[in-house]
Amino acid sequence: MKVDPVAPGLFTIVPSAHGWDLSFDALQVPEQARGLDQGAELMRRAQDLWTAWRRPWHARGEADMVEVLMPRLVRREARRRTLVAAEPAGLPGERDAALRLQRAQSKVHASLQRAAKLCAAAGEEFVAPEGLDPALVEGLRFQRVDAAAIEAAAAEVVAAQAARASAEREATDAVAPPAAARRRRRARRRRARPAPAGVDAALFPPGYAFRGPSSATPAKSQILKRRDINARLRGQTVQLRWPDDGLWYPAVVLAVNPPAGTAELYYETGDRELLDIAVLVHAGEVAWTHVPAEARPPLAGPGAGRPGDQALSPAQEPGSPFVYM
Repeated sequence: MKVDPVAPGLFTIVPSAHGWDLSFDALQVPEQARGLDQGAELMRRAQDLWTAWRRPWHARGEADMVEVLMPRLVRREARRRTLVAAEPAGLPGERDAALRLQRAQSKVHASLQRAAKLCAAAGEEFVAPEGLDPALVEGLRFQRVDAAAIEAAAAEVVAAQAARASAEREATDAVAPPAAARRRRRARRRRARPAPAGVDAALFPPGYAFRGPSSATPAKSQILKRRDINARLRGQTVQLRWPDDGLWYPAVVLAVNPPAGTAELYYETGDRELLDIAVLVHAGEVAWTHVPAEARPPLAGPGAGRPGDQALSPAQEPGSPFVYM
């Protein structure tokens, strides 16, 4: 690196192994320089140095520069020069063109694969265009599907399904009659039967159809609630579940005591029973044979419809807690 020379001051030029050298010690002036001629020469050189120092930068030449080695800068410059040269950036738009070409090639390859798969699914042979890479052509080979074998297998499956459905239908008809026969049988069971022997039919509502016990569980809407135990329950037909056989037995309510939650029932078998109907209603073992329109009237006001507030019929006998027909 080239820098400015050292500013001249109180120095002398002394001989050295490499020639003349500067000495800032005034006592070290050699004897041969103490003469008039030598002193003049020294003064001339000092004047030249002083003039070179005072000379402007643009007026200095290469002779005025002094080379000074700086190891750190030298190492940095060497490291910079030994770096690997970067790849050329290319012309403007060259990279975009390469990307567009790559995308177009990817689309072409995808289209070729789709076409090859469609041909294989149809049982045809795919003929690749000329000029393609052999590795790409090898990747377009798919196993062809035998359409005739697939159609035959599908026909066998359809025939087996039809045969199985027919067999299931025949087995169902053998075990259970068709829906029309079941409906007719159910209608015959629902027809009115004559009153059994020993049963007072006058206690039942007019036109009542005796059906006998049933194993069918009533719908949830037919199950009695606690609010249904009122004076309107008298004369209605209900069905109770007997835990012995699990059947629902129809009966008519002869009398009801809403405050106590008891009622007297008369069954189709001719038996009478006084029971705590509130307990059975709470257990869900009492249901309507048919839900009457007046079974659940709307509440008339605050407190209406509660079991303890139901008014008894005038037909209630004095001193009797029951309401009789």
